[in-house]
Amino acid sequence: MLARTMNSKSHNPSPDDVGAVVERIRAGARQRQAENSALEDELAGWPPPLEALRRYERLAEPSFDAESGGRAIWLQKVCYHLFAKRGHRSLLRQQNEFNRQVGFALRDLCDRQRRLADRMVALERRLETVHRTEGDPTAS
Repeated sequence: MLARTMNSKSHNPSPDDVGAVVERIRAGARQRQAENSALEDELAGWPPPLEALRRYERLAEPSFDAESGGRAIWLQKVCYHLFAKRGHRSLLRQQNEFNRQVGFALRDLCDRQRRLADRMVALERRLETVHRTEGDPTAS
């Protein structure tokens, strides 16, 4: 009975299924690249600390690519994949989401500060104009 059910379900995906999945992955990658380029254009005028924050806000999984080390690197990979990967990924997701939200908040704060500074300059000009037309009331 078990052999019959295992044989009835094919574990080999059809080329159409694989092609559809690959196309979805490519579409997602293109969308991500477009979002990144749009954000880079948006951040062109931001202060350097905010640009650095944008560059480093996403943490990546550790890589074990080393030119020397052989068995030690292999052992690190095995231990990571067996014991730490599941918990590590959820922590990375949480940290990346937090970093993204902090980045948005800081960019919003910087934008608000710019608008307030522009408004302050406009109000100072307006006040100077009023003082010139009516005379300086503080000069008495």
